Amino acid sequence: MSGTAKRVLWIDDEIEYLRAHVAFLETRGYAVSTASGGDEGIGILRGGAFDLVLLDKQMPVKSGAATLDEIKAGWPGLPVIILTGYQHAADVAMDKKYNEYLTKPVDPDELLGACKRAIESNEHASRKLTDRYMRDYTENKARLGGVLSAAGWMNLHTSLSRWDLEMDYAANEGIRQMHMGLKSDSGKKFCACVIDNYAGWASGSSGRPFMSVDVLEKVVAPELRKGRGVLVVSLTGLSMPQFLAIEAEIKRNFSVTATRFMPVLPTTPNFCLPALAAGLYPCAVSEREPGVFGNGSGACDTVAMKRLMRGGLERLGLDGVKAHYASLDGVNGKRHLRAAIDIIKKAQTYGVLTLDAVEKFTSPAPDAVLPNDVPVDSAEFRRMAEFWFAASDTLAMMREVCGDSRTVILTSAHGHTRCGRAADVYEVDSIGSLRSMFGARVSVDEREVFLLEELPYFKLPAFAPGAKCLMALENYGFALPARSEGGKKHRVDGFHYGGISLDEMILPLYICRPFGSERSGG
Repeated sequence: MSGTAKRVLWIDDEIEYLRAHVAFLETRGYAVSTASGGDEGIGILRGGAFDLVLLDKQMPVKSGAATLDEIKAGWPGLPVIILTGYQHAADVAMDKKYNEYLTKPVDPDELLGACKRAIESNEHASRKLTDRYMRDYTENKARLGGVLSAAGWMNLHTSLSRWDLEMDYAANEGIRQMHMGLKSDSGKKFCACVIDNYAGWASGSSGRPFMSVDVLEKVVAPELRKGRGVLVVSLTGLSMPQFLAIEAEIKRNFSVTATRFMPVLPTTPNFCLPALAAGLYPCAVSEREPGVFGNGSGACDTVAMKRLMRGGLERLGLDGVKAHYASLDGVNGKRHLRAAIDIIKKAQTYGVLTLDAVEKFTSPAPDAVLPNDVPVDSAEFRRMAEFWFAASDTLAMMREVCGDSRTVILTSAHGHTRCGRAADVYEVDSIGSLRSMFGARVSVDEREVFLLEELPYFKLPAFAPGAKCLMALENYGFALPARSEGGKKHRVDGFHYGGISLDEMILPLYICRPFGSERSGG
């Protein structure tokens, strides 16, 4: 068989009766592998690259529809032809995730023609994608070669994140590698930009980006002054690529105005959620509610958050608006969700609800309705987010709350990054996470970790005399000694937040209103 033969996987529980068709395709230059069920077929796909799948709709154990969903979740760019005994397209709709359908008994020449069309169409789409990428790559490479403003970084990261999604459909391994290289170069330069400029941004310098501390005054308050209620939903830890994966679903349900912002540092919930909800930098939060930070990485105290939010409303002359804060995590999440809906529907309210998306997808509950237990890479994380959001209680709540007198804002207090490199931390006398920590006695490689010794410089509170803040750069994670495990170091690979990276620090914000409503500023 020629090395250029197109590889076809045929999944059918009656494959033994189709050997003549298999042989026919092989005489026409195709390399055909066979499977007698959906699970067997998925296993074969995991073991090698294919150009086309032929899939029977009616199969026992795992149906054709379920198998198709799994194929499109794992190999979204792979063409699929459905084989069915039914005579009408409506009977095989399957959300039209396939390229063509053929009715049984299958005519060999018709089968051959369908295979040629599906593969050629996919190759044509791949060539067009490659051409588009090369144009964007040239433009983005030129941007990166200059001095980027904060707005320039937001534009670049949005472009790179959109291409993250497109790469799921790219058959050209060369452009995948080019994209990963460009992202790596961008990430390194962005970290240097943040280290050089964040203190100026926090002090209100010219060229300062729109930041999370601005959201209350610039986005929420104008809506409240119109007499509307506002509910901010933070899918905390979700990054730009995951939001782009669910963006179509957001726009299917709401009239959307979108913008982008940067969070405060470090990028952990206890620092970023108060900044987003109350419009305060961490040093100001510490003066008002010193206990809100805890160890710098855990959930925010509900009562303290409500006080901070009320204080933010009072500063803006909105004393009459009710403040409500709740976490949707844990066993009480659904109860908190229902209570928040009831509260915001009764009176004008500024509400903030938060859900730890990284925890949800990397440590799901035993009964979680997700395609896999834990995402193994960023592409799978995106697909899980898309799968979850479309059927989530969160989206249903947004639809119920959003109306003529209420606006819903969907965002994240900070993002996350996929860690893959270890940054050694020595002489540890610190508390924190695998991407950020505070302590007085630390030693690090400052090519991998940003060591901030003057905390007020970044508007951070000094938790103790001589305290320093460590934030991992790019996709590094702290390799901390685990004394209870005989000196072994913790694994750093996985999805984490707390440091400085494009994914953690450039985020979208979606202002959602009902269709037909008047759009207003934001």
